[in-house]
Amino acid sequence: MVAKALLFGSNGQLGKTLIAHYQEQSSEYSLDCLRLDKPLINYPGPSVTDGLNIADLAQLCQVLNQHQPSLIINAAAYTNVDKAEIDREKANVVNAEAVKVMAEWAAQNHARLCHFSTDYVMSGLSREPLIESYPHQPMNYYGYTKSLAEQYIQQSGCEFLIIRTSWLYSQYSPNFVLTMAHLLRYKQHVFVVDDQWGVPTSATFVSRYTLQLLQAQQQGIYHVVPSGYTSWYEFALKIRLMMYKQYPELTLASIEPISSRDYAKLQQEKYQVAERPRYAILSNTKLATLLAKKIPDWTLAFENELRLFKLF
Repeated sequence: MVAKALLFGSNGQLGKTLIAHYQEQSSEYSLDCLRLDKPLINYPGPSVTDGLNIADLAQLCQVLNQHQPSLIINAAAYTNVDKAEIDREKANVVNAEAVKVMAEWAAQNHARLCHFSTDYVMSGLSREPLIESYPHQPMNYYGYTKSLAEQYIQQSGCEFLIIRTSWLYSQYSPNFVLTMAHLLRYKQHVFVVDDQWGVPTSATFVSRYTLQLLQAQQQGIYHVVPSGYTSWYEFALKIRLMMYKQYPELTLASIEPISSRDYAKLQQEKYQVAERPRYAILSNTKLATLLAKKIPDWTLAFENELRLFKLF
Protein backbone atom coordinates (compact mmCIF):
# COMPACT_ATOMS: atom_id res chain seq x y z
CA MET A 1 0.00 0.00 0.00
CA VAL A 2 1.39 3.41 -1.02
CA ALA A 3 1.69 5.86 1.86
CA LYS A 4 -0.06 9.21 1.62
CA ALA A 5 1.46 12.70 1.61
CA LEU A 6 -0.75 15.70 2.32
CA LEU A 7 0.33 19.06 0.89
CA PHE A 8 -0.99 22.26 2.44
CA GLY A 9 -0.71 25.43 0.38
CA SER A 10 -0.85 23.92 -3.10
CA ASN A 11 -2.17 27.21 -4.49
CA GLY A 12 1.02 29.14 -3.60
CA GLN A 13 4.12 29.52 -5.77
CA LEU A 14 6.03 26.89 -3.81
CA GLY A 15 3.07 24.53 -3.61
CA LYS A 16 2.43 24.65 -7.36
CA THR A 17 6.09 24.01 -8.08
CA LEU A 18 6.26 21.16 -5.57
CA ILE A 19 3.36 19.42 -7.28
CA ALA A 20 5.10 19.46 -10.66
CA HIS A 21 8.38 18.12 -9.30
CA TYR A 22 6.70 15.66 -6.95
CA GLN A 23 5.21 13.88 -9.95
CA GLU A 24 8.60 13.76 -11.64
CA GLN A 25 10.68 12.54 -8.69
CA SER A 26 8.64 10.81 -6.01
CA SER A 27 6.86 7.47 -6.02
CA GLU A 28 7.07 6.66 -2.30
CA TYR A 29 3.86 8.57 -1.48
CA SER A 30 0.59 9.33 -3.18
CA LEU A 31 -0.12 13.06 -2.92
CA ASP A 32 -3.27 14.87 -1.81
CA CYS A 33 -3.24 18.65 -2.21
CA LEU A 34 -5.18 21.20 -0.20
CA ARG A 35 -5.76 24.70 -1.54
CA LEU A 36 -6.36 27.35 1.07
CA ASP A 37 -9.53 29.45 0.87
CA LYS A 38 -9.87 28.52 -2.80
CA PRO A 39 -12.36 26.47 -4.85
CA LEU A 40 -11.64 22.95 -6.06
CA ILE A 41 -9.05 22.81 -8.82
CA ASN A 42 -7.79 19.85 -10.81
CA TYR A 43 -4.05 19.25 -11.08
CA PRO A 44 -2.80 16.43 -13.30
CA GLY A 45 -1.75 13.48 -11.20
CA PRO A 46 -2.41 14.02 -7.49
CA SER A 47 -5.89 14.27 -6.10
CA VAL A 48 -7.00 17.66 -4.77
CA THR A 49 -9.30 18.32 -1.84
CA ASP A 50 -11.79 21.17 -1.40
CA GLY A 51 -10.48 24.45 -0.04
CA LEU A 52 -9.42 24.62 3.57
CA ASN A 53 -9.41 27.64 5.86
CA ILE A 54 -6.18 26.81 7.63
CA ALA A 55 -6.98 29.43 10.28
CA ASP A 56 -9.84 27.15 11.39
CA LEU A 57 -7.81 24.84 13.61
CA ALA A 58 -10.72 22.50 14.30
CA GLN A 59 -11.22 22.01 10.56
CA LEU A 60 -7.48 21.45 10.18
CA CYS A 61 -7.65 18.62 12.72
CA GLN A 62 -10.60 17.10 10.90
CA VAL A 63 -8.74 17.17 7.59
CA LEU A 64 -5.69 15.48 9.11
CA ASN A 65 -7.84 12.79 10.70
CA GLN A 66 -9.71 12.28 7.44
CA HIS A 67 -6.61 11.90 5.26
CA GLN A 68 -4.32 10.14 7.76
CA PRO A 69 -1.12 11.15 5.95
CA SER A 70 2.23 9.55 6.62
CA LEU A 71 3.90 12.75 5.42
CA ILE A 72 2.62 16.32 5.92
CA ILE A 73 4.15 18.96 3.63
CA ASN A 74 3.33 22.47 4.78
CA ALA A 75 3.88 25.09 2.08
CA ALA A 76 1.09 27.30 3.44
CA ALA A 77 1.97 30.62 5.03
CA TYR A 78 0.85 34.17 5.65
CA THR A 79 3.61 35.88 3.63
CA ASN A 80 2.62 39.56 3.50
CA VAL A 81 5.41 40.84 5.75
CA ASP A 82 4.11 44.40 6.04
CA LYS A 83 0.46 43.47 6.54
CA ALA A 84 1.45 40.98 9.26
CA GLU A 85 2.40 43.96 11.47
CA ILE A 86 -1.29 44.93 11.49
CA ASP A 87 -3.12 41.64 10.90
CA ARG A 88 -1.23 39.90 13.69
CA GLU A 89 -3.94 37.48 14.78
CA LYS A 90 -4.32 35.89 11.35
CA ALA A 91 -0.56 35.85 10.73
CA ASN A 92 -0.03 34.05 14.02
CA VAL A 93 -2.78 31.48 13.45
CA VAL A 94 -1.66 30.61 9.91
CA ASN A 95 2.10 30.72 10.46
CA ALA A 96 2.37 29.35 14.00
CA GLU A 97 -0.77 27.89 15.58
CA ALA A 98 -1.75 25.85 12.52
CA VAL A 99 1.80 24.48 12.34
CA LYS A 100 1.58 23.52 16.01
CA VAL A 101 -1.55 21.50 15.22
CA MET A 102 0.21 19.75 12.34
CA ALA A 103 3.30 18.98 14.44
CA GLU A 104 1.33 17.61 17.39
CA TRP A 105 -0.84 15.50 15.07
CA ALA A 106 2.29 14.17 13.35
CA ALA A 107 3.85 13.25 16.71
CA GLN A 108 0.71 11.46 17.89
CA ASN A 109 0.20 9.60 14.61
CA HIS A 110 3.83 8.74 13.78
CA ALA A 111 3.85 10.93 10.66
CA ARG A 112 6.65 13.06 9.21
CA LEU A 113 6.33 16.84 8.87
CA CYS A 114 8.12 18.88 6.21
CA HIS A 115 7.75 22.60 6.91
CA PHE A 116 9.09 25.63 5.02
CA SER A 117 10.59 28.50 6.97
CA THR A 118 12.54 31.66 6.27
CA ASP A 119 15.69 33.70 6.84
CA TYR A 120 13.45 36.18 8.71
CA VAL A 121 13.60 34.05 11.87
CA MET A 122 17.06 35.57 12.42
CA SER A 123 18.09 39.17 12.95
CA GLY A 124 20.37 39.70 10.00
CA LEU A 125 22.84 41.56 12.23
CA SER A 126 25.64 39.06 11.65
CA ARG A 127 28.15 39.74 8.89
CA GLU A 128 28.77 36.04 8.29
CA PRO A 129 26.60 33.54 6.38
CA LEU A 130 24.02 32.16 8.79
CA ILE A 131 24.21 28.47 9.66
CA GLU A 132 21.19 26.42 10.77
CA SER A 133 22.00 26.71 14.49
CA TYR A 134 22.30 30.50 14.49
CA PRO A 135 20.06 31.95 17.26
CA HIS A 136 16.60 33.18 16.42
CA GLN A 137 16.06 36.92 16.71
CA PRO A 138 13.26 38.01 14.33
CA MET A 139 13.00 41.70 13.48
CA ASN A 140 9.32 41.78 12.48
CA TYR A 141 6.08 40.02 13.36
CA TYR A 142 6.13 37.77 10.30
CA GLY A 143 9.55 36.52 11.36
CA TYR A 144 8.30 36.07 14.92
CA THR A 145 5.44 33.81 13.78
CA LYS A 146 7.76 31.71 11.62
CA SER A 147 10.22 31.42 14.50
CA LEU A 148 7.42 30.32 16.82
CA ALA A 149 6.38 27.64 14.32
CA GLU A 150 9.89 26.19 14.32
CA GLN A 151 9.84 26.07 18.11
CA TYR A 152 6.45 24.32 18.13
CA ILE A 153 7.73 21.70 15.68
CA GLN A 154 10.85 20.94 17.68
CA GLN A 155 8.91 20.77 20.95
CA SER A 156 6.26 18.42 19.54
CA GLY A 157 8.51 15.39 19.30
CA CYS A 158 7.51 14.65 15.72
CA GLU A 159 9.89 13.55 12.97
CA PHE A 160 10.49 16.77 11.05
CA LEU A 161 12.33 18.43 8.22
CA ILE A 162 12.43 22.24 8.31
CA ILE A 163 13.53 23.90 5.07
CA ARG A 164 14.66 27.49 5.43
CA THR A 165 14.94 29.51 2.25
CA SER A 166 15.06 33.16 1.20
CA TRP A 167 13.98 35.64 -1.47
CA LEU A 168 11.71 33.08 -3.14
CA TYR A 169 10.63 33.62 -6.74
CA SER A 170 8.89 31.60 -9.45
CA GLN A 171 6.73 31.98 -12.53
CA TYR A 172 3.72 32.30 -10.20
CA SER A 173 2.74 35.64 -8.61
CA PRO A 174 3.40 37.37 -6.33
CA ASN A 175 7.17 37.62 -6.03
CA PHE A 176 9.95 40.17 -6.51
CA VAL A 177 10.91 39.04 -10.01
CA LEU A 178 7.44 39.35 -11.51
CA THR A 179 6.71 42.58 -9.64
CA MET A 180 9.96 44.12 -10.82
CA ALA A 181 9.35 42.99 -14.39
CA HIS A 182 5.98 44.76 -14.34
CA LEU A 183 7.44 47.95 -12.86
CA LEU A 184 10.32 48.01 -15.33
CA ARG A 185 7.92 47.80 -18.23
CA TYR A 186 5.33 50.34 -17.09
CA LYS A 187 7.25 52.85 -14.94
CA GLN A 188 9.95 55.38 -15.81
CA HIS A 189 11.94 55.09 -12.59
CA VAL A 190 12.04 52.37 -9.94
CA PHE A 191 13.63 52.71 -6.48
CA VAL A 192 15.12 49.54 -4.98
CA VAL A 193 16.86 49.20 -1.60
CA ASP A 194 20.59 48.63 -1.79
CA ASP A 195 21.44 47.83 1.84
CA GLN A 196 19.63 44.50 2.31
CA TRP A 197 21.54 41.37 1.31
CA GLY A 198 20.32 37.84 0.73
CA VAL A 199 20.16 34.84 -1.61
CA PRO A 200 17.55 34.82 -4.40
CA THR A 201 16.10 31.31 -4.58
CA SER A 202 13.73 29.85 -7.14
CA ALA A 203 10.79 27.67 -6.12
CA THR A 204 12.14 25.09 -8.58
CA PHE A 205 15.45 24.97 -6.69
CA VAL A 206 13.68 24.58 -3.33
CA SER A 207 11.32 21.90 -4.61
CA ARG A 208 14.00 19.71 -6.13
CA TYR A 209 16.30 19.80 -3.12
CA THR A 210 13.41 19.32 -0.70
CA LEU A 211 12.33 16.15 -2.46
CA GLN A 212 15.92 14.88 -2.41
CA LEU A 213 16.07 15.46 1.35
CA LEU A 214 12.74 13.72 1.88
CA GLN A 215 13.76 10.73 -0.22
CA ALA A 216 17.00 10.50 1.77
CA GLN A 217 14.94 10.42 5.00
CA GLN A 218 16.75 13.49 6.32
CA GLN A 219 15.58 15.20 9.50
CA GLY A 220 16.32 18.50 11.19
CA ILE A 221 16.85 21.94 9.68
CA TYR A 222 18.42 22.65 6.30
CA HIS A 223 19.09 25.91 4.49
CA VAL A 224 18.05 25.35 0.89
CA VAL A 225 19.46 28.26 -1.09
CA PRO A 226 21.94 28.59 -3.97
CA SER A 227 25.46 29.81 -3.38
CA GLY A 228 26.47 33.46 -3.48
CA TYR A 229 24.43 36.48 -2.48
CA THR A 230 23.32 39.91 -3.68
CA SER A 231 21.36 43.01 -2.69
CA TRP A 232 17.82 43.76 -3.79
CA TYR A 233 19.21 46.57 -5.96
CA GLU A 234 21.73 44.31 -7.70
CA PHE A 235 19.05 41.65 -8.10
CA ALA A 236 16.80 44.22 -9.80
CA LEU A 237 19.64 45.19 -12.14
CA LYS A 238 20.08 41.52 -13.03
CA ILE A 239 16.35 41.22 -13.78
CA ARG A 240 16.52 44.31 -15.99
CA LEU A 241 19.52 42.94 -17.90
CA MET A 242 17.80 39.62 -18.53
CA MET A 243 14.63 41.40 -19.65
CA TYR A 244 16.63 43.56 -22.05
CA LYS A 245 18.12 40.41 -23.60
CA GLN A 246 14.71 38.77 -23.96
CA TYR A 247 12.76 41.86 -25.02
CA PRO A 248 15.19 44.29 -26.72
CA GLU A 249 12.28 46.17 -28.28
CA LEU A 250 10.99 47.34 -24.88
CA THR A 251 11.86 50.62 -23.18
CA LEU A 252 12.60 49.69 -19.57
CA ALA A 253 12.54 51.91 -16.50
CA SER A 254 15.74 53.05 -14.85
CA ILE A 255 16.58 51.60 -11.43
CA GLU A 256 17.75 53.89 -8.65
CA PRO A 257 19.34 52.65 -5.39
CA ILE A 258 17.79 53.80 -2.11
CA SER A 259 18.47 53.05 1.55
CA SER A 260 16.00 51.01 3.61
CA ARG A 261 15.31 54.05 5.80
CA ASP A 262 14.52 56.35 2.87
CA TYR A 263 12.42 53.69 1.17
CA ALA A 264 10.38 53.24 4.35
CA LYS A 265 9.72 56.99 4.42
CA LEU A 266 8.46 56.85 0.83
CA GLN A 267 6.10 53.99 1.59
CA GLN A 268 4.73 55.06 4.98
CA GLU A 269 1.97 57.09 3.38
CA LYS A 270 0.75 53.91 1.65
CA TYR A 271 1.17 51.20 4.29
CA GLN A 272 3.15 50.00 7.27
CA VAL A 273 6.67 48.93 6.37
CA ALA A 274 8.04 46.14 8.56
CA GLU A 275 11.72 46.15 9.39
CA ARG A 276 13.76 43.71 7.30
CA PRO A 277 17.04 41.93 8.05
CA ARG A 278 19.97 43.76 6.48
CA TYR A 279 22.20 40.69 6.12
CA ALA A 280 20.11 37.56 5.64
CA ILE A 281 22.56 35.31 3.82
CA LEU A 282 21.82 31.68 4.62
CA SER A 283 24.74 29.26 4.52
CA ASN A 284 24.13 26.12 2.43
CA THR A 285 27.25 24.32 3.69
CA LYS A 286 25.24 21.65 5.52
CA LEU A 287 23.26 20.84 2.37
CA ALA A 288 26.36 20.77 0.18
CA THR A 289 28.17 18.50 2.65
CA LEU A 290 25.27 16.05 2.76
CA LEU A 291 25.01 15.87 -1.02
CA ALA A 292 28.79 15.91 -1.46
CA LYS A 293 28.60 18.46 -4.23
CA LYS A 294 28.91 22.19 -4.77
CA ILE A 295 25.61 24.06 -4.82
CA PRO A 296 25.34 26.29 -7.94
CA ASP A 297 25.47 30.08 -7.72
CA TRP A 298 22.18 31.98 -7.61
CA THR A 299 22.99 33.81 -10.86
CA LEU A 300 23.19 30.57 -12.83
CA ALA A 301 19.94 29.28 -11.38
CA PHE A 302 18.23 32.61 -12.05
CA GLU A 303 19.36 32.86 -15.66
CA ASN A 304 18.17 29.32 -16.35
CA GLU A 305 14.82 29.95 -14.65
CA LEU A 306 14.01 33.30 -16.21
CA ARG A 307 14.28 31.92 -19.73
CA LEU A 308 11.26 29.76 -18.91
CA PHE A 309 9.17 32.55 -17.39
CA LYS A 310 6.30 34.24 -19.15
CA LEU A 311 6.89 37.75 -17.81
CA PHE A 312 4.07 39.46 -19.69
